[in-house]
Amino acid sequence: MEPIPYPGCYQCPRCNSRDVYIGEKTLSATAITVNTAGPVDPTFITANKIDVHRCRNCNTEADYIYHPRKKAEIRQQRLKSLKIAGVVLVVILVLNGLAYGADRVKGAVSASRAQSLRTERVKEINSEYVKWVAYAKKCNFMERIDKYSAADGSPLESSISVAALIEPASELPKFWDSEKGTALDCLTQKLVEAPLSQLFTYSNQEIGSLNQFDGKYLFDETFENSAVRGVLGKGKNYQGYISFGKADKYHKQDYFFIYVHWQFNPLK
Repeated sequence: MEPIPYPGCYQCPRCNSRDVYIGEKTLSATAITVNTAGPVDPTFITANKIDVHRCRNCNTEADYIYHPRKKAEIRQQRLKSLKIAGVVLVVILVLNGLAYGADRVKGAVSASRAQSLRTERVKEINSEYVKWVAYAKKCNFMERIDKYSAADGSPLESSISVAALIEPASELPKFWDSEKGTALDCLTQKLVEAPLSQLFTYSNQEIGSLNQFDGKYLFDETFENSAVRGVLGKGKNYQGYISFGKADKYHKQDYFFIYVHWQFNPLK
């Protein structure tokens, strides 16, 4: 038998003949029967066919045989491809490792900054609370000062506040002359330099014409909401209001509610 030519040839595995022709080979066939009226049920057959090389002597499908030198070349090409793929994989792993390390460092820095920010927030909240307590002592304000500091230092949830309920509402003018009212007025005067006894007050005639939740507001910036207008306070983060409520199941008489508030972030 003649040697295999370069790069290869088709050869019959049965009779070793290299005299081949191109024929068809059916890979799969499907029969579909459609039931219709009539004496015969029609059947449709679909088949997937490909071209193959067949032996002219015995019609056996011929195999392609590579020349030994071509086989060696193919092996070398595969080895080269594997080496290139290995190098690329190593580079990808190194880059991913560097990126992961950078993310770890970045995450650690971010966590450190977040922790530092939380610490600063807690310090500022505590500092503000100490100021409120000192002013309350000077003003003989004996009521509770509420302080809430979020566990994670969230600025929107951290606050300090005082509140007062005047019931019946008609007692508001007398409230500002009372010991409690004078102390509250002194405290807020020191905090925001705003005379609440003059700003948060109504005459008896005005009280008689108020509707549910009518009120006045104190903000660090001028505040307007429909017919309600606020006044300018001192500094940032301070808000407050006086609201009027009608008698209900919780209150036997009409009432006023006064609320003064410090929040980590100012309300805009």
